Amino acid sequence: MKRPTRPTVKRVGLAALRAVVVAGAAGGVVQAAQATSWSADLSSATTRASAAGAPTALTSSTVICPGAELSGISGVKDVAVPAKVAAAAAPADAVQALLGRAPGAGTLGVGSVTAGARPSASGTNRAVVVGGVPASGAVGVSGAGGLAPGVVATQEWRVDSKDLRGLVSVPCGSAVDNAWIVAGGGDPGRQERLVLVNPGANVVTADIAMYGAAGAIVSPNGNDVVVPAHGRATVLLDAISSAEKTPVVHVTTAGGLVYAAVNDTWTDGSVAAGSDDASPVAAPATTLVIPAVAVNGPTKVRVAVPGNHDAVVQLRTIGPGGGSPLPKGGVATVKAHSVGEFDLGGLPAGTYAVQVTADEPVVAGALAIRRASGAPGDFAWSGASAPISAVAGAAFVPSSGAGAVARALTLVSSGDPASAEVTVVDASGTPTVRNVEVPADSTAAVALPAGTSQVWVRRTAGEGALRGAVVSTSGAGAAQLLATANLAPAPLTTLTTRVLALP
Repeated sequence: MKRPTRPTVKRVGLAALRAVVVAGAAGGVVQAAQATSWSADLSSATTRASAAGAPTALTSSTVICPGAELSGISGVKDVAVPAKVAAAAAPADAVQALLGRAPGAGTLGVGSVTAGARPSASGTNRAVVVGGVPASGAVGVSGAGGLAPGVVATQEWRVDSKDLRGLVSVPCGSAVDNAWIVAGGGDPGRQERLVLVNPGANVVTADIAMYGAAGAIVSPNGNDVVVPAHGRATVLLDAISSAEKTPVVHVTTAGGLVYAAVNDTWTDGSVAAGSDDASPVAAPATTLVIPAVAVNGPTKVRVAVPGNHDAVVQLRTIGPGGGSPLPKGGVATVKAHSVGEFDLGGLPAGTYAVQVTADEPVVAGALAIRRASGAPGDFAWSGASAPISAVAGAAFVPSSGAGAVARALTLVSSGDPASAEVTVVDASGTPTVRNVEVPADSTAAVALPAGTSQVWVRRTAGEGALRGAVVSTSGAGAAQLLATANLAPAPLTTLTTRVLALP
């Protein structure tokens, strides 16, 4: 699929600047002025970036949350949701083990991404910080000093009403210039909203492409979407295609970076059938792993082929006892620029990892549905993720009493075994540490006690590709509320890059 042609930037100095910004972004969204040492005249065409120095600990970091997903589209009624953001910094022991020194004092804040906005909630220790979201607009979580390395956050809400029903839990993340999101459907009453957040000081332009069962979907409504500085843009994906049953969304940007997420809400006639957020999946690759798919009813894995060649795609599930082929339909050819689906609904109830292999790069996500025929329901999207390189985690708003959310961690290691240190933090901030061995091509389940506010996974040994996800539930059976969120990477360091003027 051809993308719109962009003007070429001819200044070498600006190209060097972009390289520096991307180098910083690889370690999370960081303040470039603090992560980079500068010595350049950017108006000159004779500048270059010198070799990067040794990694240094982050002194400031930011992760972005979508904010109230069901608001912000002109002409579409806003729907208020009781969303909250829970944020935390990695355990001090893990930071010390990975950086070689204890982290110092710092601050962690949750607030609007609007320039100059003060945090609505903040903390100076490693207990979870919980903040609300504005009625319209995105949320930024900022770490400074000793609380800058290893920041993660989760936005979550729970509604069980006649008109809206769902447990929505989405990891907050970094802004990027290229994101793939697997979500949505063509059922009557289904509505998908793409939320784009720009944490930077310059306007960003985004292009939105969509792929479906019959190929790429071309629409001018996806071109040149303006995302204001320190602001948010929300796009109704029906404007690109309202009938596509298996959409996969691709977001690319010019002029800066954005955080992207899709809210998928379904009202089947007058019955609330569920809601969930989908965050970006792992980049196109020939081997992908979805860490957790909670099967107990209709479940499908959706695979898109971005390239120009058809792909032969094969799926297998991975559980505590190892890998297993699908009972039927585990191999199929998916055409170039198209989307295919694989049915997992015949599997026994349980949480599985899913491995996707193909002879061409693909992207993948899974949809698990909880619903009896004609009754209210819910569903959860889960996507392929990158392996944990150092430490990853999640923060949650602790819940208790009637309707409390239960959580379970699934770890999967592909290719070889892996060892992990799992830290579970309760509502009071008290950590409990345990070591978990994950055999090759197998999963390991870790129950998270009621009131868990954080969970962290630090890779300690083994060559296996280690991944993790948390399945959250409320209730049971076909009426269960359900959400699945991959553990978020928790960057600890950035590269210091010096830009020098040539003589």
